Amino acid sequence: LEIALHRLPSLLRTLVMNAKEKAKQFVECVQNQISLYGLKKETLDSLVLSLLPSSQQVFKVHSIKYSLNDSMSIHLVLLIQIVTSLSYSGGFHIPMYSNEELTLDVEGIFPLVCENPVFDGLLKKMTFESATAAVKEAFEVLYRNPASHYSQWHVEGTAETNLVIAVLVQWIVRHICKRLMQLMTPEAFTLFQKKIPDSYLKNYLAFQSHFSLKTLISSHRTTLSICSWNISNQFPSPSWTCCWPPHR
Repeated sequence: LEIALHRLPSLLRTLVMNAKEKAKQFVECVQNQISLYGLKKETLDSLVLSLLPSSQQVFKVHSIKYSLNDSMSIHLVLLIQIVTSLSYSGGFHIPMYSNEELTLDVEGIFPLVCENPVFDGLLKKMTFESATAAVKEAFEVLYRNPASHYSQWHVEGTAETNLVIAVLVQWIVRHICKRLMQLMTPEAFTLFQKKIPDSYLKNYLAFQSHFSLKTLISSHRTTLSICSWNISNQFPSPSWTCCWPPHR
């Protein structure tokens, strides 16, 4: 992990390391090995490492075409652009996310980001075009500026740049914590659900690999359809017509 982190631009490296420290707090919140099945000392490092780019990555901001539509909120648009840029220009190994899952990420990330009234005001005025410009500017800062330009979750740059970086850090934290929750048993989920933010609980129920409420309901619907088909074929409806009174 240290070697992979060292390959990152220093400012980006600092952000990733800070995100990892925030993820540690989640592990402590759910009491380590008691609830996270198979958790080891190296697990968190492995999750961070799986996200980082390869050794050949050249960190350069590219012009990216985004698949957006007018029905999306500015929060979702901004997050899609950040995650896409992290993948394409940063070479990070980002798994395929549906808009549904990213929408849950929005629910978890932006209330935290908007605790800063400056960021809250910026988002209310932001357009698709200004979001694209802000993301491009923020990644240029991340790739070029040294870590000394960063202190207390703030970089030397515009408010828009700091907004993008705040969302980026929160998303990395959330990405790691969601992967940690995949180690959580349903029993532990029930035990610690009052300590876990609602957006994580929703994500667990919708997308967890060993338990998904959405998959469970879909499975039951499929089973009911199959049972209905079997019953109708085993006990077909009568094809005759009953007449009353009977013909003499």
